[in-house]
Amino acid sequence: EKGGGGKKHYYRLAKDSLIIPELKALVIKSRLLGERTIIEEIRRKAPRIKLLLLAGVFLDDPISDTDMLIVGVADSNRLKKVITTFEKEMGKPIRYTVMTEPEFKERRQVTDKFLYKIFEGPRIEAINAYEERDNSVLGRNG
Repeated sequence: EKGGGGKKHYYRLAKDSLIIPELKALVIKSRLLGERTIIEEIRRKAPRIKLLLLAGVFLDDPISDTDMLIVGVADSNRLKKVITTFEKEMGKPIRYTVMTEPEFKERRQVTDKFLYKIFEGPRIEAINAYEERDNSVLGRNG
């Protein structure tokens, strides 16, 4: 069914349409490609990042407090340019949080509510230098 006005057109598929699974797979593949691209670009522009977590908008989780947690040393202007570019591509704002390593470690030690919610919720660990060294920083045993 076709509808809409002006230059935009909207389509609706029947719920039992045979192409729905293929369309869903295409959307998932496109999202994964976008995530990989932003991760690679952040890694290139800020190579001293120790931890990069994706949440919120990247996982369709509207209740997440942030979409991206970045821990380490990063040039804020370069980072902002990368994120702004991806916001335009996604058509959605990306809420990101940047912390230094000392701030992150201190907040983890005191069981900071913001960080606790991030680590208890759905997330993608895109960059994790702590995984091999000190899992206690991430609140894991072992």
